[in-house]
Amino acid sequence: MEDGKYIAITDTNLLIANKGYWINSSNDGNITMQYDINLLTTTTIELVTGWNLIGTSQEAIIEENANIDQKNIYWFNPQTSKYENIINMTLISGRGYLIKVSNNISINLSY
Repeated sequence: MEDGKYIAITDTNLLIANKGYWINSSNDGNITMQYDINLLTTTTIELVTGWNLIGTSQEAIIEENANIDQKNIYWFNPQTSKYENIINMTLISGRGYLIKVSNNISINLSY
């Protein structure tokens, strides 16, 4: 999502670490992605005012100094077909997260 708009990705080589991706498919199925990852210890993500879509390839914790309310961080649970809040500021690998912020901020993720 850029400037509040969804952007179509046609080349999976363009996927960027720590961005979230929403996949729209008209058929049920599995998607397999292969990637090499250098395990990180921390990373910083810039969020802009409004809704942001991020993801992580490793379990990560949003550091407390992030000045962000856990109630404004959601993931879509396909088993319940509902958006749910995260628990203990923890992001799970392979999920996309919607985060709403009132100002441009940076968040630090610890792995």
